[in-house]
Amino acid sequence: MNQTAAPASRRLILWTWVFGLLLAAAFGGRLVSSVAFAYERGKLQALQTELDKLGSELAAMQNVSRAFNLVASLARPGVVQVVVAAGQYDADYARDQLRIYLRFEAEEDEALTDSDKAAMLKFLESGKREDLNPLINAPQRGSYWRQRLYRGGGSGSGLIFDAAGYILTNNHVVEGRAEVSVLLHDDRRYAAKVVGLDPKTDLAVLKIDAPDLHALSFGDSDKVQVGDWVVAIGAPFGLTQSVTHGIVSAVGRAEVGLPIPYQNFIQTDAAINPGNSGGPLLNLRAEVVGVNTAIAANEEFKNAGVAFVVPSRTAKRVAAELRSAGVVTRGWLGVSLADLEPDYAEVFGLTETRGVVVTAVFDGTPADKAGLEVDDVIVTLNGEPALSVQQLRGIIAEQKPDETVNVKYYREGTPREMQIQLSDQPKDFEAFARATPSRSLVWLPELGYGGRTFRPGMRDGKAFESDKARGVLVSGDEKDSARLGNFNLLIECNGEPIRSITDLRLALAKVRAGDKVKLKFRDPIGDALLVEREIQPRESKRKDLGSPQR
Repeated sequence: MNQTAAPASRRLILWTWVFGLLLAAAFGGRLVSSVAFAYERGKLQALQTELDKLGSELAAMQNVSRAFNLVASLARPGVVQVVVAAGQYDADYARDQLRIYLRFEAEEDEALTDSDKAAMLKFLESGKREDLNPLINAPQRGSYWRQRLYRGGGSGSGLIFDAAGYILTNNHVVEGRAEVSVLLHDDRRYAAKVVGLDPKTDLAVLKIDAPDLHALSFGDSDKVQVGDWVVAIGAPFGLTQSVTHGIVSAVGRAEVGLPIPYQNFIQTDAAINPGNSGGPLLNLRAEVVGVNTAIAANEEFKNAGVAFVVPSRTAKRVAAELRSAGVVTRGWLGVSLADLEPDYAEVFGLTETRGVVVTAVFDGTPADKAGLEVDDVIVTLNGEPALSVQQLRGIIAEQKPDETVNVKYYREGTPREMQIQLSDQPKDFEAFARATPSRSLVWLPELGYGGRTFRPGMRDGKAFESDKARGVLVSGDEKDSARLGNFNLLIECNGEPIRSITDLRLALAKVRAGDKVKLKFRDPIGDALLVEREIQPRESKRKDLGSPQR
């Protein structure tokens, strides 16, 4: 090889590296970026390919999304914001505020004067607005009392259920309010008249005079199932036309700690907050299946994922009655009721563990006329199972006065059936109960006692609850009651164990009038008392059987 060529080759290689380094310095960053982009593009293409393979599933999801969009678009024109003005006087509200103040705050308030306290007590007795003047006109604290005793402003939601201008909302949104207005979806505002209130379901109907209204349709809440998608629309925190969604968490919720007598709520996890009250809960057909009413709030009084909704079955009926008459009429049996504890079902002779026990029957009521008795266990009414007192009362209340209902029940272990024509529910049950005679015991003519099968929750049997007592709680005349003292739970008759009125009747059927039987009683601490008693004629006159118990 030519020796002179070697240096030339080395120089060529050296210049090639130098030139490469110069190119790398000038374009290296761009080349690295291009390589990285190509790699990222490859990843994105792979993801897109995978997503394309899920096309059918994605289309289904898009259909669900479109359904929510359509429900919101169809329903929002029928949803309103209900606005109540501040500074309104309401005697009941002022009374409640003063009672709270006197009970919890007065002792700590150094500014409270004797004249202030006298004015408060006078108003609590009279309820007259002018009796508040010494407080609200006071030069030092008048503004405080006006703000405290006059209701503040607020808002809720509502739904148009009739294009003639009828709006359904919650009773607690408008009750006691002198000025109510309604803001429509297109920002039109109208003064509203309160047509009727129904505190027992927390519903109310308003009326506005406005053209071109969009009414929503009621769906069938009986078809609502746990897990169904639902949409809530309203004005939470005053944010009008807000739409949220969720699922139905439960149905038939009752006894949830709300001051609403008739509870049969739909429970949902849809985001419902203060201001949503009175707005609609809708299914995916844009039908109203309920009225949003209450929430189980966290410490900040915000949605905690549990909201309660009055079902459309109730709301539709109440709305129609309030619109036509301004009041709601309800069917009435004329009894006091108690839930049947499952552990005590067999004591009453039931093969099932559900039912509602009759604990008192009021004289002259439909139940009395039909022959329903204390200790009867109602299992169905018009074919619907009696699952609890709350639920059964709701079924009865949904019937019209004068309607006839079919009642299936157990008496002393025997299934029976009767037809009962309902009457109108008393407006004030407490006053009715005080003024109306009733019986809360089963008459036992052979013994001259009144009695009833023991069950947990009985007012006069609470002392026996801890040990799951069995027997018959009895009540005699003053002489017998004084002799028995606390020994009022009858547990044996002639050596036979007594768990119920049925057991006692079977035991007494074995003896004749004039014979003597040995009765064993016990008291709450377990001590026993033996009593010998002569059997009376079975036709002996029934005595006063007592006032109603739980």
